[in-house]
Amino acid sequence: YVSEQILNHNTLIIRTNFYDEQTYIVKELRKNNTIDSYTNIFFNPISINRLVTEIITNKNKTGLLNIFTSKKISYFKFASEFCHVFERNKQLIKKTIYEYKENYTPRPLSSYVKPDITVHIEDDLNEFKKYIEHDYR
Repeated sequence: YVSEQILNHNTLIIRTNFYDEQTYIVKELRKNNTIDSYTNIFFNPISINRLVTEIITNKNKTGLLNIFTSKKISYFKFASEFCHVFERNKQLIKKTIYEYKENYTPRPLSSYVKPDITVHIEDDLNEFKKYIEHDYR
């Protein structure tokens, strides 16, 4: 990427895809609302609280750091894992297949990035649950 090439070598560039309380899947399932969730779009998101921890831990590093969870999962699998950890009914999730629609912005089918850290999604969700339920902010 051009921006990464023009920055000086004393910087840290972080690539990430995070979820928090305002993320659609999280927000709706916490309210026990039914959601549509794609089975054919993949990513490896990390919780905002873990992202902040990693930024603080790596603040003196330079270069490029990919902060993501370890495994490529579908939006549907993420929603299912969320339901498991947060004790929500998995029937709230409707399997949906993404299909391109004219006049809509196309979505990539995968935004997976190989992470530089090892964090499993279930562990991350468990920590996220503690974080938001105990209001550690």
